[in-house]
Amino acid sequence: MSPDRLLRPPRGVAPQPDFTLRRVQRLLQVSVALYALVFGTQSLFVALGEGTGLPPVIGEVVVAVCHLLVAGVAVAGLLGRGARQVNACFAIAYLLVIAMWPVLGSASDPMGHPWTWFLCSLASACAVQAAGLVVSALYVAVASIGYGAAQFLVLPRSEVATTTALLDTSYALMIGYLIVTLWLIFRTAAVSLDTARNAALVRYDEVVRQDVVGAERIAVDALVHDSVLAALQTAARAEDAPGGRAARTMAARAIAVLVSSPDVDPDELRQRTSVAYLRRELASRVAASGAGAVFRDLLSAEGGTLPRDVAEALVRAATQALENSVAHAGGPGVNRCVTLRGGAGNVVIVVEDDGSGFVPATVEPRRLGLRVSIIERMAVFGGDVTLDTAPGEGTRVELRWPAPQDGGATWR
Repeated sequence: MSPDRLLRPPRGVAPQPDFTLRRVQRLLQVSVALYALVFGTQSLFVALGEGTGLPPVIGEVVVAVCHLLVAGVAVAGLLGRGARQVNACFAIAYLLVIAMWPVLGSASDPMGHPWTWFLCSLASACAVQAAGLVVSALYVAVASIGYGAAQFLVLPRSEVATTTALLDTSYALMIGYLIVTLWLIFRTAAVSLDTARNAALVRYDEVVRQDVVGAERIAVDALVHDSVLAALQTAARAEDAPGGRAARTMAARAIAVLVSSPDVDPDELRQRTSVAYLRRELASRVAASGAGAVFRDLLSAEGGTLPRDVAEALVRAATQALENSVAHAGGPGVNRCVTLRGGAGNVVIVVEDDGSGFVPATVEPRRLGLRVSIIERMAVFGGDVTLDTAPGEGTRVELRWPAPQDGGATWR
């Protein structure tokens, strides 16, 4: 199976390079919506109670339009649809209102706050959401200074009026730039998180690709060892006509395996097969090995199933362990036994003999029979191997699937 096929994203699922940024933007939308509900309500009550500061008809229309836009900001922010457009409309409308106020309006209380005051910070927050950071920073300056200038122009000239306009302008600038700064901090953190997340996904993709390539290499190495090298070794040991016929048979089988292996359907291997298939295949391999091994069937599950590729890996690894025993444990006097136990959810195969045994540490790394055909093959399919042997004490190879949580290849 190629790495590209394994790593292909699910159909209909698109990558999200701005995963965190989208969520921060959504949080801002909801925050501005709640902000609009609170300060829009307060502004409306002030306008209805203390007047609009504009001519009667014009004042009512302006207040109605502004607060309809405020309501739109709240609804769009809570629903998450059209928030940017509605916020832009309100931010522009607010600038028009404070520009209209000195021309058509008036104010008499230098210590009071008109209804437009309660919408100044909301307009800055809407600008932050609707525009970029540079534009929104400029907007905060224009809206805050514009409000202060309009307030100064409509109030009667006095030291109190001047102080009030300056204080309100300073406060509006402070709140507006606090909003901009917070948005900059959140946005920078979100972009950093998205960058790190995407880099981690890329690294994960590379690791998975390397893992898949490694798994394919192990499968190829095991295939070559089980088929090709076994045939060559048999041919090298053949000293009579029956040995020659056995070598030719194994060579023909190796060629057939190599020719058919590229056409194996990965989906077929991922299908499940019966435990009876595992028993039948293993018994057949033991009988055909010519090792004179006893096959013991201790399976507890008769009707269970397990993945087809796992069953194939178990049979091949067990067959290789038996072939290793025949090749290295000793002659005809050695007793060999293959035991199958467990069930669909926990399969154990034990290949053991009372032969010469060996020291595992002395096995050369270039020998593929133990390392690749048994240990790495089981690891690829989620199993593990326990090897128990010593010189003169025989050899016991235990194949387990799935591997226990503390599993792994162990040698004793």
